[in-house]
Parts: sequence; structure tokens; C-alpha cells
Amino acid sequence: MREEQKQRHQALKKIAQYLSLRSHSEKELKQKLSKKFSTAIIEEALNRARQKNWLEKPSELSQKAIEQLHQKNKSWEYIQAYFKKKELPLPAYNKEKELEKARKLLKKQIQSQSLSHTNPLKLKQFLANRSFETDIIDTALEELAFDR
Repeated sequence: MREEQKQRHQALKKIAQYLSLRSHSEKELKQKLSKKFSTAIIEEALNRARQKNWLEKPSELSQKAIEQLHQKNKSWEYIQAYFKKKELPLPAYNKEKELEKARKLLKKQIQSQSLSHTNPLKLKQFLANRSFETDIIDTALEELAFDR
């Protein structure tokens, strides 16, 4: 019995350590804790963390994550996979935001190549490698052609 209490305390302490670094979904915490603790201990520790209001609501975590992923210019496909992996609710798709990210990446790519004429096929492949949808890629490239 004494050992079980000690384990519960250690699991709760570990949750506090993880949450002090950044926000985590419950699934992430379970995965990390499962390396050291039993399922029963993990559930008790998570319940205790919920009672102490340490865990953010999934919708709040989703909002933070989507903002960070947009800032990193991640594609919608990448975002969907990320949210599925973390078991977070997926925010609404925003086509204009996807176009904006594709434009930024294209401009950055062109500047880094410091070429006046960049091969459109290479630019298309560049965005495709980052999982952008074909219609987003085509629209961004068309806009780029008109800007020149």
C-alpha cells in the first residue's frame, strides 16, 4: 500500500514536470507516463491533475496548437495528422490561411535561391513535399506568376 502511494505521488509529480515545460494532451501524458507507471496509477494521477485544474481543455490546446502550426507554415494535411496523433479536436479548415502559408513559403524559397527565374515545377514540388493540396499550390503559383 505504501509503495502504491509513493507511485501515485511520483506520477503526479511527473505530470507537473511535463506541464511546466508546455501544455500536453491527456494522450501525450498517458504515453509518457506509461513507460514508468501502471495504467491504474496513471489514471489516478490524471484524475488528481484534473481536480487541481492542471490540464487544459482540448479546445484550448487545439487553439494554441493551430496558431503555432500556422506560424510554422505547416500544411493542412500535416495539421490533420498532428491533431489526430494528439487526439485533439480539429479546427475548421481555412483555405485562405493555406494560401497565405503557401505564398510565404514560395517567396522564402525564391529568395533563398536568389534567382530571378525559378523553375515552376521545382516550386510546385517544393510545396507538394510539404503536403499542400494541388489546388492551393496551383493558385499560389498562378498568383506568383502575375506578381512578376
